[in-house]
Amino acid sequence: SRLEGLELGAEDFIAKPFHPRELMARVRALVRLRRLQSEIGRRNIALRQANARLQSTSREIELYARAVSHDLRSPLAAASESLRVADTAQPADRERFLALARENLYRADRMLVGLRELMRTVGSAEPVATFSVQTVVQEVIRELRLVRTDHPATIEIVGDLGRIEGRENKIVHVFRNLLM
Repeated sequence: SRLEGLELGAEDFIAKPFHPRELMARVRALVRLRRLQSEIGRRNIALRQANARLQSTSREIELYARAVSHDLRSPLAAASESLRVADTAQPADRERFLALARENLYRADRMLVGLRELMRTVGSAEPVATFSVQTVVQEVIRELRLVRTDHPATIEIVGDLGRIEGRENKIVHVFRNLLM
């Protein structure tokens, strides 16, 4: 009977005699239902993948924030101590301590600028690729020379530094923070 058929898993039931147009309408409705179920399944998979990426990005941000807060303590503490010593230093030494404070505040500022740049890219769709470490470091050195004209530094690259895999903007960010 109809009830037994539906209880056994049938999606629909047509009693004989049936009209061909009714049969076609029911078939179209079932096909539409299957398409919608498939679409829901695809969207659920995409949603699970997006949630996994979001959780991963959230963990990255948390780890990075911890590292930045730790790394910022050093130049800020050095700047604070330099200013404290400059307050009581002899005039001849005062400028040296103030310069040291400025240098450390500049380092902290560069870290914050780098953090801001990185946060713009977190979760971006930038592809993972393999890069020459030497090329990345040379680019950061060129950038450093443009920015830090008041404090020339000599950095010499000896030998091949190999290759690294990752997102270019994040790799550049890491080396920028290391070298600046």
